[in-house]
Amino acid sequence: MTIKKIKLNTAASNNHDLERKLFLIASGAIFVTLSLYVFFVGRTVFNIVERKTAESQMRFLSSNINTLQVEYMSLTKNIDLTFANSLGFKESDNTFFAHRQAVGSLYKKADEL
Repeated sequence: MTIKKIKLNTAASNNHDLERKLFLIASGAIFVTLSLYVFFVGRTVFNIVERKTAESQMRFLSSNINTLQVEYMSLTKNIDLTFANSLGFKESDNTFFAHRQAVGSLYKKADEL
């Protein structure tokens, strides 16, 4: 009888160790899953806030660009030859233009060789 009791006790002990290992693995998996969930939700919220900030900056900069374009257009209406002369600019007497050959004329055609 004593031999059977020892065998039963060791079987119960092995079963208890297996249950404990399964519990630890399940607990670890749940912890990892919850940690990843919190991480990804946090990153999503952070990215949404960053996108909203970028959109508001884009609206602000677009508004500034529009204001500067209107100002530029109003200033360019006042520029003429008399204004340039008043600033010290004068019309050039010697005007030279650079001439460049077309790209196709740089290479000899097969017929010319």
